[in-house]
Amino acid sequence: MNIRRASFIARLVILVLVGSYPIASLADGQDDLRSALKRLQGSTAVSGVITAKVVDAHGPRDKTKKQTSELSARAEDGPSGLKISYDRETASRLDADSLKKELDPKAQLDALPAATAFGYQDVRDMSSAGPALSRILEGGEFESESKGNWNGAPARVLKYSMGLPSILNDTQRSYVKDHTGTLEVWIATDGTPLGSLWKDTTKGRAFMVLSLQFVNEQKYSYAVVGDRLVATARYFRRVIGQGDDVQERTINATSQLSKNIQS
Repeated sequence: MNIRRASFIARLVILVLVGSYPIASLADGQDDLRSALKRLQGSTAVSGVITAKVVDAHGPRDKTKKQTSELSARAEDGPSGLKISYDRETASRLDADSLKKELDPKAQLDALPAATAFGYQDVRDMSSAGPALSRILEGGEFESESKGNWNGAPARVLKYSMGLPSILNDTQRSYVKDHTGTLEVWIATDGTPLGSLWKDTTKGRAFMVLSLQFVNEQKYSYAVVGDRLVATARYFRRVIGQGDDVQERTINATSQLSKNIQS
């Protein structure tokens, strides 16, 4: 009787251990990501140079005109707030472009258009990427978790379905006939975000004859500086199409943000 009981207990222990192992080993990627974002919304002061290359295209789809501009600015983000500044040479380039535009509205500009890539939200989303990613996740619905890799290293991939972009107004939303929005987030073992890719395509028709298309794509690469998540690279693409006319903008931005030892 004792032998049978001992054998039964041994089998029960084995079943419990074997049965519980997969459950314990399969961590919840969403929980890991949330925990990581909470600890990476810190106040570590960062500063560094952000460089952006902007390509603007507009006109008929088969005859678009392109303009390329590039600019660098210094960003500082810390307890005293966010500061964006240009050195003297960059300021001179911007002044020269402003004068050129005043004399000829159609002039090719190599600096001024890129200045629009240094708005508060653009820079803040790179210098404080944790809150930015949290904000995007608020509009998503979790779909799946899978294995993947980021820059050759093993990672977990969380996929979300996304609703209509907030940039669309009520009138534009009424024209929507088809929409696809996805967000993928690559995370490390501890949930730290490594990168994200948000794709959104909206198609519609106005007045039964004018076709509309809105494409939005954003890709980020992340790094940790102190207790803050920053974006080391940002790719942005937006396409607005109305009939045969199209407006497209792409931004490739990189940052060299590190701890601000002066703070």
